[in-house]
Amino acid sequence: EFAGSVTPRAVAAKIAAGEVKVYRFTVPEGLRVDEILPILASSELKLDAGKLARLTQDPAFLKKLGVPSNRIEGFLFPDTYTFTRGATEEAVLARMVQQAFAAYRAAEGQRQPGITLSQLEAFTLASIVEKETGAVDERPRISCVFHNRLKRGMPLQTDPTVLYAMSLLRGTWVNNITRADLQTPHPYNTYTTKGLPPGPIASPGAQALAAALNPSKCDDLYFVSRNDGTHIFCPDLKCHNAAVETWQREFFRKKRKNG
Repeated sequence: EFAGSVTPRAVAAKIAAGEVKVYRFTVPEGLRVDEILPILASSELKLDAGKLARLTQDPAFLKKLGVPSNRIEGFLFPDTYTFTRGATEEAVLARMVQQAFAAYRAAEGQRQPGITLSQLEAFTLASIVEKETGAVDERPRISCVFHNRLKRGMPLQTDPTVLYAMSLLRGTWVNNITRADLQTPHPYNTYTTKGLPPGPIASPGAQALAAALNPSKCDDLYFVSRNDGTHIFCPDLKCHNAAVETWQREFFRKKRKNG
């Protein structure tokens, strides 16, 4: 790229040095495919939105990339990417999946003995951890809670999976959960279906993947939001109910009272 008046010598030097204009876009952690594709399409690469959507639903393309699922959800790694002009939709998606696998291999190096999650299961649990907390230091403990529930055969009962299940049923995203939603049977609804859902619900980052395979040591089975991005953790129902009273019912009663 040249701007303003440039001498022939400067032009030659730039070409000889192999300086090429690059285009960047950033995908934050925890986004779904339907949130990621518009970022790619609106980048300066001028990628075709329709072709991106078709590729993410093409079983042959997913198989070629090595995605262990018939859905690409969870495997478009959140990162800042740099491409030169002419990058194709296939090349961009392939790079993102490769980055996801690279992060998984790094997390695999920290896998705890006894953690038997498959690659797909690791991405699935990591995506739930990613959606449950934005606090980096909490992720291993959130992961521990879910591992403890899985070991005991308890339903995971995590709200982000309900939101995802309802979006699949409705064909649109609604950022609200009703009692009826919690009771609506669906493979992705972890209130009605025990175990992990069939696949990821969003794209996890490196730290969430590491947490999925290397959870902290804890006896916790529950956690309750403090409404500031962090959580109270509890090993039993008595502690959990008290935390719900303090940090949910009482907290919001005070908030409504204070206007």
